[in-house]
Amino acid sequence: MTFAYFIEDHDGKILLCESVNQNKWDLPHIDLNDHELEDGNESIIIDKIQQKCDELKISIDITDVIEDSDNLIVFNTYLNECVYDKSNAYSWIDLKDLNALDFSDLYQGCIEKILMIFQKYFEVGEIILSEINRIADLLQIEVNPQVGPNSISIFVGSDYGIYCPYIFSLKYQLNEDGDISFFHTWPILRMFAEGDKTDLYVLLANIMALILKIFSNESISIDYLSLFDPVEFNTATIVFQPIRSCSVSKVKKVIEDLFMKFVTSLFMFDGIIGSFSLKRDDNGIEAEYCDHFEKTENYNWFSRKEHNFYFNADKEYFLLSFKSDKFTLEKLYAKQEWEFIEGIDGKILYQHNNEYDSFHFVSYDNWRKVEQILSDFAITEYTITCQNNHLYILQGNKVWIFIGDYREFWVDKEKEKILNRQTLENRILNFNRKFSWRFPVDSGRFEELISDLLETDSMIDNVRLVGKSNNADGGRDLLIYKRHLVNENNYVINLYIGQCKAYKRSVNKSHITDIRDMLEYYSASGFFLATTSNITAPLIDHQMKLQENYIVDW
Repeated sequence: MTFAYFIEDHDGKILLCESVNQNKWDLPHIDLNDHELEDGNESIIIDKIQQKCDELKISIDITDVIEDSDNLIVFNTYLNECVYDKSNAYSWIDLKDLNALDFSDLYQGCIEKILMIFQKYFEVGEIILSEINRIADLLQIEVNPQVGPNSISIFVGSDYGIYCPYIFSLKYQLNEDGDISFFHTWPILRMFAEGDKTDLYVLLANIMALILKIFSNESISIDYLSLFDPVEFNTATIVFQPIRSCSVSKVKKVIEDLFMKFVTSLFMFDGIIGSFSLKRDDNGIEAEYCDHFEKTENYNWFSRKEHNFYFNADKEYFLLSFKSDKFTLEKLYAKQEWEFIEGIDGKILYQHNNEYDSFHFVSYDNWRKVEQILSDFAITEYTITCQNNHLYILQGNKVWIFIGDYREFWVDKEKEKILNRQTLENRILNFNRKFSWRFPVDSGRFEELISDLLETDSMIDNVRLVGKSNNADGGRDLLIYKRHLVNENNYVINLYIGQCKAYKRSVNKSHITDIRDMLEYYSASGFFLATTSNITAPLIDHQMKLQENYIVDW
């Protein structure tokens, strides 16, 4: 059995090896016999591949399987690092040259499949580049693209003949359904300033993060890279979520949206911050903050002509203090409104401006860090805003930045805990849930009441009434759209069919017919029944039987 591995570097070159048959090529591979595969075959395969990669000075991660046949399995890989050195029969071959090579018969089908995939990537890349050039010409900006097999990075020139500090970067992959998924980031360009440039990476990444949040409600995260010292950052990247997917026919529109947002954000940054000096100003440190951020191995502070920077690596917070009046930070938060809702494990931050509402979760551990700063420096007037992994205290010409996990995912978790607490409090405090209906109950009003009650569930996104109560509705009074958590980052929205019965007598099985057929016909995930009276035991038994295949409640 042959186990091959497809290794592509970041410049679009593929690692190949010369075949034992002259003038032919193979993918890097190992051959294992049946005896070697008898016990623990998966670990043996991985170990053998790793051993071969070590010999070639290559580090890879196996991501998925490209080919799986009776005598050949080809793994797709992610290249972590390598030493470019032609070793024995191995060579790095440019992807565009693969068509001109002869491969061993074993690999012909696999190589054809790979070439078809990358041909699709080339087509998508041409669409992306054409649309970016169109927008650049329209806005009269200079762009310098760097194109890979399934990626593109755009450097934007400034009026001063240098590149702006943000790079528009896209990586894209072909999905099994033929759609294209985009991974969208804005890396910060390497600085020309000498020495430690942590302050510049933090400033550029976080001011742009604030602009994206406040002006377009864009949720992002910031990734920092420290290569040599925990208090010195060597780069920063703005990471957009979620990954966007679309058909090839819609790539042009997606790129237009993404690149226009990039350019618009650059203009906003220029209007709010503009350019700033990279010159050091060692006498510009403010004593009150210098004393707070003690100069030890876990602290970092730095002063330039127009701003100061302070970093507490232990407690994971920064301070950016701008010296010049030209930095009009009040533009960032003049129209921001915010308030907290007290929770169980933290606070839910509700933010509002003229156009957007958003929610973030602040754990009590993170909030204690904020409270300490507010107390230490007697800060009474400030604005709070959040991104996925940064909380901001905006105070005059200062920006306090607290690293943490503030994602909306935790908001939903906290809402559940708050609702559970309220239920417990109502039960303990003897909240009166007993009341009598005044019959006859208006069917339409009853459906509206149930709709209103369902919408108090934090996981229900929408409830729709299906026509008037006396209309033919196919057994549907309500369409209920409810979220279910797949993992920390993804939800799936399911449809439930709701029926409402405003009867004085008990509701029995004859009143609720063909539930299974109705759910299958409308591709629904579950059924919900609301009544003004009791339901009979046979109907309960019937609904419990349906719970084997559907989510059913009443």
